[in-house]
Amino acid sequence: MKLNREVVMVPMSRIHHVSYTSRTTMTDSTPAFDTFIRGLIKEPLTTELLDTAIMALEGWQRDSTEGIDCLAATFSFEDFNACMTFAERIAVLADEYDHHPELVIRYGKVTVRWWTHTAGGIAANDVFMATQTSQLTT
Repeated sequence: MKLNREVVMVPMSRIHHVSYTSRTTMTDSTPAFDTFIRGLIKEPLTTELLDTAIMALEGWQRDSTEGIDCLAATFSFEDFNACMTFAERIAVLADEYDHHPELVIRYGKVTVRWWTHTAGGIAANDVFMATQTSQLTT
């Protein structure tokens, strides 16, 4: 059986079935399957995939934190309260997907950095979380 290459991020608690190219489905998430999916989305991206992802992520760039590659973006707001509201929305998102960013909050600005410790850099789940973070501003 060959797994489709398209990966859609969902919280692990919400996985009910996964479609395969052979049209078979898995109706229940199992610990082994959860481990497989978590590993798949936490592999470090190749340079080519990372460059493509960064071009598609408006406002995001490759950065480094603690010597590890990360995706970073700075969002501007009118005041500190708006920054805190945005940070709270990120916290809810991060808890939902069990993946947490580094946040730097200043008056009128919030810098967000996503990376995956186990990958030693940027993985597919970081690109997904960056996309979700950007959508929180709309």
